[in-house]
Amino acid sequence: LAEGWAFLAVVRQSLGKPAEEEMQRALALSPDSTTVQALAALYWRRQGQSEVGIVYLHAAAAREPEVAYWQIELGHALCDLNNLQDALPHFIRATEVEPKNAQSWIELARFSLNYDIEPATVGLPAARQAVMLAPKDAAALDVMGALLFTQGDLASAELDYQQACRLNGGLASARLGLARVCHRPGHYGEAPGHSAQAGER
Repeated sequence: LAEGWAFLAVVRQSLGKPAEEEMQRALALSPDSTTVQALAALYWRRQGQSEVGIVYLHAAAAREPEVAYWQIELGHALCDLNNLQDALPHFIRATEVEPKNAQSWIELARFSLNYDIEPATVGLPAARQAVMLAPKDAAALDVMGALLFTQGDLASAELDYQQACRLNGGLASARLGLARVCHRPGHYGEAPGHSAQAGER
């Protein structure tokens, strides 16, 4: 029943309805449930109170220290608070507890890219590991292309973006990235088509 109340709270919140009573009931019924804690963290982050959500994420991470998801969500919650220095170790920890999980590496690479945190020494190696683990994952190839672009390796970035687009034609970020590469001086690719499609999505 606790998990049901927690799910109800998140659904009501998504619909713009009051939901704190439902969430508090879920927490009262089963404060140690990791599912309830995860949904409570989501609820409070959506409320713009990531500092409250972090409390529940830490509790869940303490109960399941070998689960990367909690580390990734802690990283995101700290990013919400603009605490990038403390966020980085959580993304790194996610790759340590689940080293064969490509998503852990993608999240670390994306964090490095989005916040310009050591893209050459943290972001690129993480993206390479993600692509090695999941060579047909469009998201991995997309973030790899973006990081290569920041380092000026346009030829390699173009190849990764093209592959990402072939695997997932609806991935707007890859199409936009490919358009950016193709619009660079000296490039003679067919950028307008990619640019237009990226803008439509």
